[in-house]
Amino acid sequence: MGSLMRKMQIVAMIAMLFLAMFHLSACGNSTSGDPSDLSYTDPDGNDSTIVIKSGSFTDKRDGQKYSTVTVGDYTWMAENLNYKLEGSKNSRDYGTSKNYGVLYSLKQAKKVCPEGWHLPTYAEWKELFSLLEEAHEDSAGWVLKTTSGWESDENGTSGNGGNLIGFSVKPTGFYNGYYALEGQYTAFWVDGDMDWDGYATAIRFDYDDADWHSPELYAYRAEIYVRCLNDKNTLVGTLGTCNDSKEDSIGVWRNEHYTCTDSSWQKSTIEESLNFEFGECKALMFDSVRILSDTAYICDSLTSQWRVAKLGEALGKCSEKKLREMKTYLGETYSCHAIGTITPIYRWEEPDANDMLPKCTVERRTELQTFNENIYICVDSVWEYANEKQIARGECSEKNVDEISIVNDTSYICLSNRSWRRVNHYDSLYGICTSRKIQKLTLIIDTSATAIEDLYHYDSTYYMCDTTGYRLATTVEINTDGKPCTASEVGTMTNGNLNPAFRFYCTPSYGWVSVTDASRKANEVPKSARLNPDIQYGKMTDSRDGQIYYTVKIGNQTWLAENLNYTDENYVKYKKSVCLEDVYSRPLKSRPARITIGKN
Repeated sequence: MGSLMRKMQIVAMIAMLFLAMFHLSACGNSTSGDPSDLSYTDPDGNDSTIVIKSGSFTDKRDGQKYSTVTVGDYTWMAENLNYKLEGSKNSRDYGTSKNYGVLYSLKQAKKVCPEGWHLPTYAEWKELFSLLEEAHEDSAGWVLKTTSGWESDENGTSGNGGNLIGFSVKPTGFYNGYYALEGQYTAFWVDGDMDWDGYATAIRFDYDDADWHSPELYAYRAEIYVRCLNDKNTLVGTLGTCNDSKEDSIGVWRNEHYTCTDSSWQKSTIEESLNFEFGECKALMFDSVRILSDTAYICDSLTSQWRVAKLGEALGKCSEKKLREMKTYLGETYSCHAIGTITPIYRWEEPDANDMLPKCTVERRTELQTFNENIYICVDSVWEYANEKQIARGECSEKNVDEISIVNDTSYICLSNRSWRRVNHYDSLYGICTSRKIQKLTLIIDTSATAIEDLYHYDSTYYMCDTTGYRLATTVEINTDGKPCTASEVGTMTNGNLNPAFRFYCTPSYGWVSVTDASRKANEVPKSARLNPDIQYGKMTDSRDGQIYYTVKIGNQTWLAENLNYTDENYVKYKKSVCLEDVYSRPLKSRPARITIGKN
């Protein structure tokens, strides 16, 4: 039934009960008379009928008879359970004037209801209260409490209720080391687990107000009362009557599966439940994973049966290709991690800072972030726990390049590459070496928009200031005045400072190379850079092999400015002329030829 439908039913029921002055005592027999069928119009405009009735139940274990009341889909005991367990006591055993029933610990309460009945959950109590409170202007507590026995509060207001549906909640008191609060108080256990410090939930009713109170926490070993709720009626209300037409069919009630067997709903076996939800485990479903009641099951290809899946089976294999991939399973998030470095083991684990924080990139170096109440710092593409010194220094970003941070009397400078450098002895001698400025310079050369390389001369020793701090300058840096070999400088040449006879050429690899360095000539320094830059050279192409030679004119003669490099199959080294007879002058036959072009 829908919520609106139930509310309309209860309103009609209570009105009829008021007219009939219908009251039940907690231990009395069931009220005589036929059930009161209630007519109402459902939300779709259809006329419907619901039965509200009182009744009774006899416990087969000891023959005791209990009054019952059915409200909507639920049939409740209208009095406290009075079944004696070994070691249990009733209220009279604790010296009360009346027997209100047996008091139970939560452990006892979970198993004491007779077959076909159960200890109600908080949700089931709340369903009852919600229906009553929507149907009546007074609270559900007043509707359920007895009309007598409750004390008045300090203002003289009676704690009695209306007992409109015969639920008969009495002021029993309870036991917690001693029995107390009779006439003022009662409570009922709720089906649930105790919390971490040994307390569990119950429903409470007080004398000083008309309401009910929940959730209330009671010591796990406290002894209070139990009201049982019928299973069968609730099952039937949800699944319908189990008859021949439904034999072997399966239904779901209270998140559990029930199978119709021999005209009775019985809890399904786990195999029945899994086959009902997923289908039988057959070849087409092998290794597939399904979720049921917060548990993952896998169709095992070896047994052709459903079984509980391991985490790796539920999420898929964690491998190098899936590193840092995140997946959600039963409301929890997992990340594929590598454990170890030499031979890593890959497995699913709870996400860490490197999963949840923004990716640690060069642009985020030294950035601080908080995760799970811990502070992390971006170092070498990985988020690591930040130590006290790192936290004290703070972040180094383009906003504070060249700024100084002092931690425990030690100074650090923020560099343009987002890293901190400790200020050292050389900084004291020559002025702080920063990424953008330097003190007491003999030469300042800009190398890029974010960094400067400066050359500093001190006591005839050259020091270079770069992003790592001061260091001894190299011979090339000294000869080139620290001038950078950048893309725009490629192909240029400069004379050395220490010896002008040394020349340095800016190569495409962005490095200065001495043109006298034989190991560099062939690959990086072109012929034009190795020749005299003050001479204007010509060029000639040898038609025999296509090689190009530089030429120089001396007086009226034109000479090759480099050694001839021609050979053919008839050539015998050093013995036969290789000059072109119709072009070149007399050949030299005893040694490699350096030839002139043309004749005087």
